[in-house]
Amino acid sequence: MDRGRYERYVATRQTILVHTRDEFAVQMLDDLAEGLLLARDPHEAGAARDRVPEALELLVERGELTRRAANRLWARFRGCGPAIDWPPSWDRSGASSAWVVRDH
Repeated sequence: MDRGRYERYVATRQTILVHTRDEFAVQMLDDLAEGLLLARDPHEAGAARDRVPEALELLVERGELTRRAANRLWARFRGCGPAIDWPPSWDRSGASSAWVVRDH
């Protein structure tokens, strides 16, 4: 972890709190962000990254998040972990299955 990742994690937590009221949803999203923040290597970060789209989709389906909020959170999550490949969107139904976007 470095200062930049920590600052992006704090911004992610703030975004979670702005867009989510349900305690379960807040805790789930916070756990995802923390997993990315604390990832020490690309393997750990990849495992944490792979849980994000499924969680966002679940919360959108349950009505806990709008798609717009999920898109904002997706952008925030990408900054919490080390530099790894990310898909262009969290919505895998509309995105290629290849991890193509390199991010922090």
